[in-house]
Amino acid sequence: MSQQKKQFFDLEDFVSSSLSPLKEIELHIQQQFGPQDESKLLQALLNCTNVQALKLRLSYINIDRQGISNLCSTLAMLSNLQKLNLNLYGNQINVQSASILGSNLSEIKNLSTLQLHLGNTQIKNEGAEILVSKLAECSSLSNLTINLYDSQLSSYGMQGLGAALAKHQNLLALTLELDYNELSGDEGLTGLDFSLVPKLIDLSIAINDCKVNSKAASNLGQSLSKCYNLSKLYLDMSINLIGSSGAIALCSALAGCSNMQNLFLRLSDNQINDEGALGLGLALSSCINLTNLDLSLHKNQISATGASALGSLIANCSSITDLEFDLSDNQIGSSGAQGLVSALVKYNKLQHLTLRILRCNICNQGLGLTLASLINVQKLELHLSNNQIGSQGILDLISSLEKCANLKGFNLYLKTSQIELKVAQLLSTTLANIKKLQTLTLSIKSNYEGFQSLCIGLKNCSNFLYFYLYFNDSDIQKDQELKIRNSINKIKKLVEKQVY
Repeated sequence: MSQQKKQFFDLEDFVSSSLSPLKEIELHIQQQFGPQDESKLLQALLNCTNVQALKLRLSYINIDRQGISNLCSTLAMLSNLQKLNLNLYGNQINVQSASILGSNLSEIKNLSTLQLHLGNTQIKNEGAEILVSKLAECSSLSNLTINLYDSQLSSYGMQGLGAALAKHQNLLALTLELDYNELSGDEGLTGLDFSLVPKLIDLSIAINDCKVNSKAASNLGQSLSKCYNLSKLYLDMSINLIGSSGAIALCSALAGCSNMQNLFLRLSDNQINDEGALGLGLALSSCINLTNLDLSLHKNQISATGASALGSLIANCSSITDLEFDLSDNQIGSSGAQGLVSALVKYNKLQHLTLRILRCNICNQGLGLTLASLINVQKLELHLSNNQIGSQGILDLISSLEKCANLKGFNLYLKTSQIELKVAQLLSTTLANIKKLQTLTLSIKSNYEGFQSLCIGLKNCSNFLYFYLYFNDSDIQKDQELKIRNSINKIKKLVEKQVY
């Protein structure tokens, strides 16, 4: 770490250090914290006269209202401070504390980036509204993160929170985390109108396990559809009650974000069926400017029909270069996996592909043949564990890789299927024939002979730079592990290698 940047994991170490030259500081306090410790901390912070970026992790140390007031007043004296990451998880923060927090932090005149983590507190609706409203007085603030995880918020408070956010007219990036609050009912998210923050280009919203229903999801979508400057959206609404109708309405509204290029959408465990997958795919196909799509539909009710339709429809987003699908814990089977991957041939510009299809009842047939068509992909990551893929399926999969001539990075997670010796030999030979391959991650299960044969064969990879190998539950003895490591050490050009 450079002389201008330093991490501390002990208060005494922080207090006794020379702090004035530092421009970036991280302090993680994990021990008991009493009045004397608070005094030491505040005095040491005053010595951070040149700090520009400060990260303070003060979670679960029982800091009270007066302590928060003293801390924030001290931070306001740091005239060069531009970026602040303040973690107060699990402390005694209520409505009054939130008001003090907002007032004092708004006094940091040059603050441009603020990350405020207030999860597992008693801030409630009123405290959240007051805090966010007072922070709007910090006119230089352009990047704001507010984490209100499990903070006793309710549907009733979203109107006030939305009104407070609307006061932040200069925000370019906003992250709002509301996980594990009860936002139930049709009006659960009413009032969260992000279009009232007119300059937003980067928005992240997490609303996990909040009992959000289809109507509330639709309302949120309508709000997002008017965010005309938005280029990046991360939306995590997993473990809710959205259903197929809510997912379709939400995604149909997102087509209104005409400038959106990056979409990360998490709708896991939401009772979405094939009809929902079809409608969702049709809606997303209207987002024609997308270049990066990360779609998670883990643990829903999607079959082979829905998976195939989803892949085919989203292929209409012809500009996509980075694609990640997570359909784990859906019963798509081999035909669904084949249909999904077959559709990817239409993605002419696709360079990076990640498929997470764990526990999907996939057998041997078809997956390898379809992967062979991904001739332009440069990075491929496959998560296939906990299926019924046997030796023949693995052989087909490996054989298909040789046709992916542009592959520079390959990550395979197949830790529940045994890799036999002949399969390991074919894998190393195939990978050696992919001349552009630089990075390889293998999380597989085999015996000593399989791993040793694999690692010896990888010596022939001409441009190989990074290798990460996971043994998982393989029966490998200590002396055998040493021999495998020695084989890896003989691979020329490797600049980084890890064995787990």
